[in-house]
Amino acid sequence: MQLNETPVAQRGSSLIEVMVALTILAIGMLGMIQLQIKASQENQLAYYYSQAMYLADDLVERMRANPSNPNGYLVAIGDVVNGVSADQCETANCTSTQLARWDLKKWKDNLAEMLPQGDGSVVRVGDRYIVNTQFDGSRGEVGAQPTSFLLEVSF
Repeated sequence: MQLNETPVAQRGSSLIEVMVALTILAIGMLGMIQLQIKASQENQLAYYYSQAMYLADDLVERMRANPSNPNGYLVAIGDVVNGVSADQCETANCTSTQLARWDLKKWKDNLAEMLPQGDGSVVRVGDRYIVNTQFDGSRGEVGAQPTSFLLEVSF
């Protein structure tokens, strides 16, 4: 019998080391998942902003195409454009007032269709027109205000 045996070097990992490594890996994976979810949400909001910008620009171009009646495009948020059929100015000649109402109806319909709770307004301030497109960008947050995109133009 030998009394001074040299201890054998430990080989492999202990269970504690494996659990610590798995915990660190799990925390990292949860962080990556949360980052991916946030990126997806911000991407959706950027899409809504681009749609709002596109729709505001579309209305401004319609206003420029009907220069004899720019004040016919004044509308408030929540206003409903009535008395205009869906294809009224596509298939028949319209006056400048009828064309303005038809353009507003199409614009309001597109806002409601393309943006969550989409609506818009056009106001005149001096010689400038401010086109406001607004939508719900809150993603369900309680008490959040509507998100707005303002486009200011002068003719």
